[in-house]
Amino acid sequence: MFGAIVWPRRNLCPFMRIINGISNFTPSGSPIALTVGFFDGVHIGHRALIEKLNSIAKEISGKSVVITFDSHPFRVVCPDKLPPMIMTLTQRLKLLKECKVDQIIVQPFDKDFSEISAEKFLDEIMLKKVKAKAIVGGYDCRFGKGGKGGLDMLQKYSGQKNYHFYSVPPTKIKETIVSSTEIRKAIRRGDLETAAEYLGSPWKIRAHVISGHGIGRELGYPTANLDVEYFVLPVPGVYSARVFSESRTYRAAMYIGSRPTFKTPDHKLSCEVFLIDFSSDIYDKWIEVQPVKYLREDEKFDSISKLRHQISRDIKQIKNIM
Repeated sequence: MFGAIVWPRRNLCPFMRIINGISNFTPSGSPIALTVGFFDGVHIGHRALIEKLNSIAKEISGKSVVITFDSHPFRVVCPDKLPPMIMTLTQRLKLLKECKVDQIIVQPFDKDFSEISAEKFLDEIMLKKVKAKAIVGGYDCRFGKGGKGGLDMLQKYSGQKNYHFYSVPPTKIKETIVSSTEIRKAIRRGDLETAAEYLGSPWKIRAHVISGHGIGRELGYPTANLDVEYFVLPVPGVYSARVFSESRTYRAAMYIGSRPTFKTPDHKLSCEVFLIDFSSDIYDKWIEVQPVKYLREDEKFDSISKLRHQISRDIKQIKNIM
């Protein structure tokens, strides 16, 4: 649902292993420095936390380990409050890899897992199973049923249960705490520059190409329709964009909207891209799309010919600026 991943038969890189589930984790014998989180966006605040984690692992001559989840915990515990995702699991793992974490445990978050108490999470998972000798927590760290576990608990039991605890303060830019929530707000209002500043790199949508209504093809501009149901989107309109597919980069026009020109406009937002100078079939594949610049708002045209003419102008503008 949040982005398919194929578990590798071999390590993604010599510095990191991905483990599918805590039950499959086997400590190597080296001291473990551990952190836990969903890490949507793997933004600069997350990276500061992981930098501290790696530093502590080095100090204790051990390994850095991250526990993350295959999907957002709210999907199970309070689906009505589930926030739109910034990125897929595949993107998260790629960025965690770039942070040079030694091992990542991707835990399926289901109903049974959500019932584990904070005390049991600390005792049975962090200490007994992972055998953490150091635990690193961010300022908003929460774990266990109901999010009852946090920095206070980790600090309180560190001496008693024989582990070291380190807290990492929030990362701020102009007095704003960098967080996944703030990044979602920036993307929603179309502030891609701020989103990129908080993320540490331009925001990209990684999405599955699905079948559409064939409207773009009828207009002479066949588009790739993206499955973005669970992801945050910028304000509706037309954007210049870059599309990354099979190790190549293409200029593209990106459309977000409800297709108001047509008699049966969509009730939910459509997201599609027209790749410039591209003729291959990418249906059913995964691509990454980086919106670059907002060009114009979504609008209703008096006729299909006027819409077709405007699309032509959009493409010319994109070619001129990219």
